[in-house]
Amino acid sequence: IRTSWLFGREGDHFVKKMVALMEKEEELQVVNDQMGRPTYADDLAEAALSILDHSGIYHFANEGATTWHGFAEAIHKKLQEKKEIQCKKIEPVSSETFGAKALRPRNSTLSTNHFSPKHWEVGLEEVLDHAFGLK
Repeated sequence: IRTSWLFGREGDHFVKKMVALMEKEEELQVVNDQMGRPTYADDLAEAALSILDHSGIYHFANEGATTWHGFAEAIHKKLQEKKEIQCKKIEPVSSETFGAKALRPRNSTLSTNHFSPKHWEVGLEEVLDHAFGLK
């Protein structure tokens, strides 16, 4: 299974990094010229189980394409609903301005024809509620 922008209750990932930064920084800069589909690890696990008896290459990502900036904005909005945070503004910047060390594709959205995944924001809500104790 090929996937992209993986996040979950465990591990080191974008959501965890953003939560930590939003708790201590007043302003963040996040790239807005890279598009993808965030993938909630629990949903990926379910998708993997559903194709155990099949062969081939499958793509899986949750529904909904966004930029890293859009992903950060969604995290910010949900965090603000649940707790007080330092971050007041998330500034969109280009990859070039941000100074990304590695070249990244501008569009890494995956077609998930074999699956009907839920929207990534549902998984984000679950991660914030359970992994960060914000329920």
